Amino acid sequence: MKKYVLFVLIYFFVLALIISCGGGGGGAVSFSGSNQLHNGGDAGGWGNGNTSGGGLGGGSASAISAEGGTFTPCTDIQWSKITLTITVTSEGATTTHTFDSGDKDAIAELLTSLKKGDVVSVSTEIEMQDNTTRTSSAGPITIGVGDNHISIPTPYKFECLTEMTQNLYQEAYDALGLTAPMPFASFTGSTMDICTINEIASKLPEATADGFIFDHWITQDGKTYTPGVTKGDVILSPVFKPDYTCDYSDLVDEILITNQQEFNDLMNTHNDKDFDSKAITLNCNVSTSTGFTNITDGFKGTFDGNGKTVTLQNITCIESGTSSYAGLFAKADSYFIGNVKVAGQINASTSNTDSYVGGIAGYNNGIITNCANTANISGNLRHTGGIAGLNSGGIYCCYNTGSISSQGTFQPVVGGIAGWTNEVIERCYNTGSITCNTSTSSRVGGIAGYVGVDGGSADIKYCYNIGLLNSSGTSGSLCGGSISTGIGDIVGFYYNQQGSIPIDGFGNITDGDFMTNADNLVTSGPSYWEHKAGEPYPTLKEVPY
Repeated sequence: MKKYVLFVLIYFFVLALIISCGGGGGGAVSFSGSNQLHNGGDAGGWGNGNTSGGGLGGGSASAISAEGGTFTPCTDIQWSKITLTITVTSEGATTTHTFDSGDKDAIAELLTSLKKGDVVSVSTEIEMQDNTTRTSSAGPITIGVGDNHISIPTPYKFECLTEMTQNLYQEAYDALGLTAPMPFASFTGSTMDICTINEIASKLPEATADGFIFDHWITQDGKTYTPGVTKGDVILSPVFKPDYTCDYSDLVDEILITNQQEFNDLMNTHNDKDFDSKAITLNCNVSTSTGFTNITDGFKGTFDGNGKTVTLQNITCIESGTSSYAGLFAKADSYFIGNVKVAGQINASTSNTDSYVGGIAGYNNGIITNCANTANISGNLRHTGGIAGLNSGGIYCCYNTGSISSQGTFQPVVGGIAGWTNEVIERCYNTGSITCNTSTSSRVGGIAGYVGVDGGSADIKYCYNIGLLNSSGTSGSLCGGSISTGIGDIVGFYYNQQGSIPIDGFGNITDGDFMTNADNLVTSGPSYWEHKAGEPYPTLKEVPY
């Protein structure tokens, strides 16, 4: 009687193997070297009393109670009938036995006949509740050799959908108020298959999308799919992230930089492009040894630094004929570059007669707003500024704290914000030191070295300078506390006592005063300025970085 009970339990264990969820798929029937049943190994096992069994990788949804002899089937596939086929080769003769999953006595009788040396293979045909059929098989194994496991992996249905593609950075785009570019995927290979969880990795189709890199699959409930681990019938969709090394024609319009490698990919592949109609947003601090180098058309996209820092790693000049350019943007022609802090070093010596060097832009023909430069700038330069070397667009709410040193021999024009400006500079300040050593005449100013052009004008409004100025130019050189010389409307200036005069004989000075009255800036533009307790001078609310 005990022997019969033992083999009845073997039967139930084989039944568990058919539809178990464990490990690489099914339960296991196990034989020891002495032809005695032992623990079910990698997929289901024995428990004590009311405790569910489970060997290595065993699934909790399929178990046998050692005392009760009951079986709890796996519930992650919806089956209605299981047909079991057991093939036995014994002493050179092969027999095939087919059972319905309810043929308990017949299965038990076959199991009692197995002996050491017999070779056993098992296959199943599973009729699903939707009237489809799935199959699975395992073996052969030789009784009494090794662990004698037969594990029948559960066949699952895997389906891949193109219409559910996702962008890996969707949440980041949403948090920034941006519209995430969505990949339009295409698959190479089958998009549906019935197979085990260990087979699916080799059968998943290749998912591609122009301008994107495939990252991973997700299940219908949004969980990351892991081959060899995820169980049950699953519908999969691909998740992509933008590819910043792709052909420029495939580059996404909304470029979100989330790590240094992505920025490297973008700069190494596309730094010389004009980025027309494209928008770059930083979501992390980055560094670059090149900056954006297009000097033919300039940078025509938009750039939102999102309050992050770009460190310039010893940026040098881009040469073009008799002109040179250097900065995060060698030349900018964008309607918006903003919310970025530049740090590091620009060493931009050049032999060209015209050089344009600035922390943000060498030559600015667009709009720069809410930016800061802390990078130190040095070299044999002409038009040099903390924000822009030459400003022909507009600079708003920016500051410079980096030191500027020009050893130019081409009549250098140097300013804390812009070297030469013929457009507006508004609500900006400079605290960086400015040194100009030259054998020619020079123009040096705390905010701008030269303002305006012949027949034109520029407005300088609500700015201050406390940077130390030092110019050793020949006669004719001018050094002003905020501006050295120029033509334009000069309103709301504040400056320290460095330099000779705030402006040299041109334009209209209104409300100019020493820094003792700098708090008038706060009064003149309370939505822009604030004077925090303990700080000597006002700062810009929109540029806290």
